[in-house]
Amino acid sequence: ENAAILEEVKRQADRVNHSVSDVLKYSRKKELDLDMNDINDTIRSIVLFLEGQMKGKEIDISVTLEDELPLFCFDNKQLEEVLLNLGLNAMQAIEKKGSIAFSSMYEKDSEKIVITVSDTGKGIDENDLSSIFHPFFTTKSEGTGLGLAIVKDVIEKHEGEIWAENREEGGCMFTIELPVKTG
Repeated sequence: ENAAILEEVKRQADRVNHSVSDVLKYSRKKELDLDMNDINDTIRSIVLFLEGQMKGKEIDISVTLEDELPLFCFDNKQLEEVLLNLGLNAMQAIEKKGSIAFSSMYEKDSEKIVITVSDTGKGIDENDLSSIFHPFFTTKSEGTGLGLAIVKDVIEKHEGEIWAENREEGGCMFTIELPVKTG
């Protein structure tokens, strides 16, 4: 019995520790380390990583990337973090079986790269849609609710925009728009 109590204390301490390090990460708001990069490469590497994280679920990850997107200046590490966060959230939203789709395209008129991450998970409660990017908002028992706040922060530092919407066929879709800056 004591062992079980100690185990729970340790688990809660770990949870608090995680929360605190997330808070610190959020409050530090790292500066951008900008370089000319190919966003498609970034997406591909995240998808490769996610494919190793299935944990007993049957999830089909598809990728539809526009060829020859313009290279532009962005912080590769921070955008990897953004896409990883969205990908892991999508995986968590899928109970056992489903699919996740990543896409990229270039809008010539507005000179913006548009990236979407959509899933066939349980979607987001309509009442929560406007709050999901607020710091500490979460519907999960684990985690701090800082993931999407950090995501939004990174996108805004790139002078981009991000929003989420539920899909008619179920699940939800996150859309990121980034301006193509070349210097």
